[in-house]
Amino acid sequence: QAAEAGLEAAKGKVEQAQINLNSRSVYERDMAWLSKNEPKPSTRQRVETQLQQVVANFARSNGLEVSSTKVQEPVQDPGLNYHRVRIRVQLKGGEAGLYPYLVRLHSPRDFRAVTYLRINPQKDDKTQVDCEALVEQWFVPEQGGLTS
Repeated sequence: QAAEAGLEAAKGKVEQAQINLNSRSVYERDMAWLSKNEPKPSTRQRVETQLQQVVANFARSNGLEVSSTKVQEPVQDPGLNYHRVRIRVQLKGGEAGLYPYLVRLHSPRDFRAVTYLRINPQKDDKTQVDCEALVEQWFVPEQGGLTS
């Protein structure tokens, strides 16, 4: 009985190894993308500062006015491979400049995403909008666990 149980366990391991081997090509492509695009380890403060600069610079270059930016609580956990900084930004400006701005901000290749968006037309001028967005930047924390 012990030998049969051992044989069944071994068969299960072989079957799982075969499944892993068959799906390897799917993961190889993802792993290659990650090795090419994964950001270098950094601190939360450095990533927050860089994200604030990107949000402001992209807005300025698209003719938008930043009403406010507010750093949100970061997502940090020693069990996660990536941590996130989050910034809530409020903007005003022309609708024609807003969409290219959002497209530039939302950039998976840069590990950055617009995860919340609210757009309202302004009462006085329907070509102008008020926008609230939550922009999140994923990063690899520097060694030593949680970054402050």
